[in-house]
Amino acid sequence: MLKRIYAVLVFVAVLAGCSAALVPETSDPWKKYWQAVELFKDGRPVPAERLLRESMEGLASTDQFVHLAVVQLEYGEFIASPTFQQSRIFSSRVAELGGSEGLPARINEFNAKAESNLQKGLSSQAVAASPAERTQVLLLLLEAQARLKKNNEACGTVNQAAESYKAARGMSYEYRIHAPKGTVTEHLKQRNVLLSCGAT
Repeated sequence: MLKRIYAVLVFVAVLAGCSAALVPETSDPWKKYWQAVELFKDGRPVPAERLLRESMEGLASTDQFVHLAVVQLEYGEFIASPTFQQSRIFSSRVAELGGSEGLPARINEFNAKAESNLQKGLSSQAVAASPAERTQVLLLLLEAQARLKKNNEACGTVNQAAESYKAARGMSYEYRIHAPKGTVTEHLKQRNVLLSCGAT
């Protein structure tokens, strides 16, 4: 009897981790991103990974460059994680992405696409008109450039973000992927040190 109960509990746990049960259906790719975020928080990486892919596919046909970049950075971060690379649940997906040998190049590819989309986002009217929005985009661009080890470009972005943040007169983070503890100024100082940029 105990073995049967244990088997049922294991089945339920696996089902919870693999399914998107209780997640409202939506065709909005940005909502799918936020649903994925919540699923990751709940320890349900399988449906979260699927929703991230669906979110990227949906956003790719729009001009929402910043949102697309956010999802690309999130996906790149996830496939770089031990959860993705070492779990048997994702073994077929790892193989699709080139196996353990090919994953670094695919991670780099997602980060590079994000950087390109963020550059497009920076030139949009909405971002140019809002120092707060520009700061957020620059912080995301900084993340992408740091991941790509483009230190010179990242150092320039640190300075741009610092100037933009001053113009914004303080702001809160909107994008989950780039919400470090502390203030924007503190974060930029940390990046400044890590990238060996010098004083900002």
